Amino acid sequence: MSKKTNEKTVDLLYLNNNDNIKKQKRKKNNNLPKKTVKKDDVINLDNEIIIGLTPKPEKKEPKKNNKKQSQIKKQKNTSNTQKKQNNKQNVKQPKQNKIKLKILKWTSLAIILVGIVILFLLSPLFNVKQIIVEGTEKVVNEEVISLSQIKINENTFKIRTSETIQRIQENTYVETATIIRELPSTIKIVITERKPQYIIQIANGNVYIDSNGYILEISTEALQLPILNGYVTPIDSIIDFNNTKKLLDEDCEKIHTISKILEAARNNNVLTYITAIDMSDINDIKLNLDTERKIAHLGDGSNANMRILYLKRIIEGETGKEGEIFIDGDLSTKEPKPKPYFREKV
Repeated sequence: MSKKTNEKTVDLLYLNNNDNIKKQKRKKNNNLPKKTVKKDDVINLDNEIIIGLTPKPEKKEPKKNNKKQSQIKKQKNTSNTQKKQNNKQNVKQPKQNKIKLKILKWTSLAIILVGIVILFLLSPLFNVKQIIVEGTEKVVNEEVISLSQIKINENTFKIRTSETIQRIQENTYVETATIIRELPSTIKIVITERKPQYIIQIANGNVYIDSNGYILEISTEALQLPILNGYVTPIDSIIDFNNTKKLLDEDCEKIHTISKILEAARNNNVLTYITAIDMSDINDIKLNLDTERKIAHLGDGSNANMRILYLKRIIEGETGKEGEIFIDGDLSTKEPKPKPYFREKV
């Protein structure tokens, strides 16, 4: 019995001591400031130790040696680029060599051909042996050859055509000149001449004028051409025609209009009636018809063909009567205003 009692007492003491320890701990804990946890606070599992939950250990990536890897990459890239460049160079080199060979071949051939051509052209085979002049009526062939300054036995390829043509055109009758090389040894000069269309009467003779106002020559002979009156070019300039060569622009413009009238008159067989033209007023061009004792007023010369047809009809209808013909109205409409008419001289 005594043993049992001793065991119980021991247990009670042990229990009492445990209770006392717990009470003391509670007292201590009560003295500490209590932590207040708000509802909205989020528990940080990383900072809290919760029994029964073990945080997963973070996987630590092994540190890479970036410098070494970058250097290795650079070395690989440089080696790859070098390989590519070497491959390109290896491909380009044969192509470049072929191109160089082709260039050398062509340049050498060109040099050889040029040399052959130079030797061939400078040979006596191409020396001028004959000069032919074509297309001249008024101009003498010997004068054309003299102006050209082409010499026999001169190499045909040494002749500068542009300069030769300029020299030939110093003759006022020469409108155009063409140089043709007929190999191996013939030069042909083809001339287009200006033709006199009008006469300007001066004290020393008659001045021949073409349809563009060029002064061709002064002659004592009077051709059967219409006489121009009403020009503004000074007589001194006309006489010195080798330097002047042409009437003033104002006269040339008037002659351009009159040439259309004369062309229509030629086509309708009326030109032989016209003996003189007064162009002092370009809006009132006057034609002298001396054989018919008439003067025709053609206005500004527009609708030239129509005016000449009216002129021809009136000449044929009023033969032998002296007077004036008026065809100076507007002929652009079906009914001209005023209508062409003849006024007999009383």
